[in-house]
Amino acid sequence: MSLYEKILEIFTKKTFQKRTNKEKILGIFLGGCIFVILIPILIIILSLSVDTYFNLPRFKWRYNSILSFSLISIGLLLIAWTVWTQLKIGKGGPLPIVPTQKLIVVGPYKYCRNPMMLGAILYYFGISFYQHSFSALFFTIFFFFNFLWICVIFFLFFSLLLLLPFSRKFFSLLFLF
Repeated sequence: MSLYEKILEIFTKKTFQKRTNKEKILGIFLGGCIFVILIPILIIILSLSVDTYFNLPRFKWRYNSILSFSLISIGLLLIAWTVWTQLKIGKGGPLPIVPTQKLIVVGPYKYCRNPMMLGAILYYFGISFYQHSFSALFFTIFFFFNFLWICVIFFLFFSLLLLLPFSRKFFSLLFLF
């Protein structure tokens, strides 16, 4: 057995084992703490520090509060819808430690490959506009491209994992058969 086959076997055993409700709730709590609380606080602290240090001006748009409230609301609603879909239909959670047990092609996944990332980015942009800070927008774009890079790596890796239990359905959706 090659090293690749051993690694794939370890991941498939952990990935497709049933998770308890306690593990799912822990995964949602951990994801919420990181993506809904920690990263926005990091964006706010970094932008305030950079703005103060470099004495950067703040932008003022007439409709800034409406735009920020709308982006934050849409982002959080999309995140909640995605988590609910993963729990109810996918029988899993949003983090790789509690992966879904079924392939999800309905709900937000019908419209977007990674609705969790889209919701998070909209949420972060809303916070950036609320801050009236160019550096907050820069840090949001920085996080976005890091998320994008991570998603490409995960797409390549998890696509291989999807081939195992969901191969027929995955290829039928991928190539529209």
